[in-house]
Amino acid sequence: MGRPNCGKSSLINAMTGEKVSIVSPRPQTTKDAVTGIFTKEDGSAQLVMTDTPGIFKPRKEDDIGLGKAVRSAAGGADVIVYVIDGTHKLDERDENNISVYARRGLPIILVINKVDLCAYEQVYPIIAHYNGKKGITEIIPVSAKAGTNVDKLKEIIIGLLPEGEAVYGDDEYTTSPEKFMAAEILREKMLYLLREEVPHGVSVEVTEYKKRKGRALYDIGADIVCDKDNHKTIIIGKGGAMLKEIGKRARPDIEKLTGCPVNLQLFVKVRK
Repeated sequence: MGRPNCGKSSLINAMTGEKVSIVSPRPQTTKDAVTGIFTKEDGSAQLVMTDTPGIFKPRKEDDIGLGKAVRSAAGGADVIVYVIDGTHKLDERDENNISVYARRGLPIILVINKVDLCAYEQVYPIIAHYNGKKGITEIIPVSAKAGTNVDKLKEIIIGLLPEGEAVYGDDEYTTSPEKFMAAEILREKMLYLLREEVPHGVSVEVTEYKKRKGRALYDIGADIVCDKDNHKTIIIGKGGAMLKEIGKRARPDIEKLTGCPVNLQLFVKVRK
């Protein structure tokens, strides 16, 4: 859990060692709760982690849906990992959020992320402030990007989990279907390339996802859906340059996902 842009998705990717959740500099990149799975090599422990949309005050109908996704994701948890951006100052919104989850009686690990970008003098006041606060079991500074303390965080979580059978196989790292992951990869590239020009309302719908008969090749078609004609113009770009760049950046990640070359066809549609 955590507020937008604190690095939750980067952290889950670092903990699984795979690209489970997309990442971009824009807040609210994660729209759906995504599950990441880590299994220790000796099979002694398995973490099933849910990456949630950032916690924020909803302002419109879509935001209310994101808020529900956050709450439902926390419902079946054994441990809550609350992530704070270490480059920011103390914020009472984080404290309020933590106090809400503390009422559930679950162990809460406070992760101070992005310590590769800030000095100890920035991190120490946060640790001092939260040390001994009700509901917080552990506090750990981490860098999801540099991998600092990521393994240590996994061991702390494992120590707090109840005993039980493994839910997933050793080679599984997410429950998301490949088709969903391909759509998310395309959306990630759009968020990077378009930045503020096009709002978060733009979505991706995969219309075709199949392996070509007798060949190690996937045919994938996707519609990029926006609600305004001027957004369509921006997404396509001059002479189709932006749409080509979105496909160019997405293809390697999708090929890694499928394990073979990809024939990617993109279309932009306006839907009011």
